[in-house]
Amino acid sequence: MAQDLHLSHPATITFVWLFDTSHSLISLSLPPYPYANHLLEQMEIYMGHDYHWFMRQRFKQRMDLTYKTPGSMESRDRLWLCRLLIVFALGETFVNYHVPVIHLGPTTDQPYGQDYQSEKLTVASSPPPPGTAFFEQALALLKLPFEEPSLEHIEILNLATFYSYSLNRKKAAYMYAGMGARMCNMLGLHQVPPETYPSLEKEHRKRVCWTSYCLDKMTSSELGLLPSFRSGQIKLDYPSDQQLEPEDADQFFEADFLRVRIQLTLMKAEADTFIDLWQSISDDIPDGERRASPILLKLENWQHELPTALKFDCESGF
Repeated sequence: MAQDLHLSHPATITFVWLFDTSHSLISLSLPPYPYANHLLEQMEIYMGHDYHWFMRQRFKQRMDLTYKTPGSMESRDRLWLCRLLIVFALGETFVNYHVPVIHLGPTTDQPYGQDYQSEKLTVASSPPPPGTAFFEQALALLKLPFEEPSLEHIEILNLATFYSYSLNRKKAAYMYAGMGARMCNMLGLHQVPPETYPSLEKEHRKRVCWTSYCLDKMTSSELGLLPSFRSGQIKLDYPSDQQLEPEDADQFFEADFLRVRIQLTLMKAEADTFIDLWQSISDDIPDGERRASPILLKLENWQHELPTALKFDCESGF
């Protein structure tokens, strides 16, 4: 296999393999600009609040540059285009219409209406899941430099996790989520960042890490497998809007949505730990109830402390 050799130290040799650095020729098919805006809007309406996927205004600015500025850096940035295409794929999962595909049989020379029965409609095969074309293009661009991961790689993996999960591809979602979690560890996102970091950057890193944690727990629980994040590993506060400068607030959705999602996921992790131990105490029902009561109490307190805008009364329907 071909390779480049770099001498970074007299006693250290670093190999850079071509499959990590090669950039094959590829042609992409992006949607028209109005439809691109619609897909981004759909994605943000239906799934933007629950997690943090990217900085909103920065993403929109880069998308505009991709479409409106020929030869821009965005139009040549494969990592950015990969992320953009997965967002389009996710947005299309919430579009409730499809482009019709009509197959007509052979016709005769008879005037219209006289030989109507001779025209046959062929049954079209089932269309692929929404967003598939965009996601396949994104995967063709995705290359993960495991020795030098970045925050953008984690954002891409989080998006790929949710899209795969939405298609019921739970094993693929679990793999993407696990890689994202490990990259969080490598970049130290689960640790408190230095005070020298700008407030915008600190909040962004925090929310990306918590999103990775929630997705990792969601996908691992579905399969009954261990998550990549250990319980109690994350040393971060909950997301907050209070530390942001006014001009940075539009980069995020309200922190309350993600905060309650994190709290619910942490309780789920605690419940899963209890369930793992249940087999050893299943014959002692009173002891089992005693052990489960703190989790149930936390859930009741969580529901009671929900912000008014997020409360839902199941009995009354609102």
